[in-house]
Amino acid sequence: MSTGPALFRNSLHFFALVLGVLAAAAGSIVLAMLSGFLIGYSSHPFETLPWIFAVSVVPTAVAALVLAIAAGRMPGASKRIWLVALFAALVTVAFSGALGAPIVQSLRVGFSRVNVSGYVLWSPIYAIVLLPVSFPLALGVARAIWNRRATAHT
Repeated sequence: MSTGPALFRNSLHFFALVLGVLAAAAGSIVLAMLSGFLIGYSSHPFETLPWIFAVSVVPTAVAALVLAIAAGRMPGASKRIWLVALFAALVTVAFSGALGAPIVQSLRVGFSRVNVSGYVLWSPIYAIVLLPVSFPLALGVARAIWNRRATAHT
């Protein structure tokens, strides 16, 4: 009889959670480098890395976990994986912007100094603008999860 939370008795779920955290780290590095380059942080391009990672790690890990649950319930057709990855990329960035950013910023400077409505208002725009970064990561995570599921069932 196995122990531990029921969600992680399936190794695919644990794999997805770890993959989600790694995808958040990879996305954070890419965004930190891009923002550092665009803003002119030539001497400290990774200054924003801890903040970006803190904002994105929970939504990305949860999205990967949802992808793993979806992988157990639907076949892995190529178009379906692309659509699921696109949806996961949009929702993950939107949740990171609407929930993660205000929470992390509130912990840094206090809730009264955070423009929550600005984060919520701009989160769908961030989700669309950051698709060139978030979609390839989401597609890679989705493919890895579906491939892992396929090899587990053979």
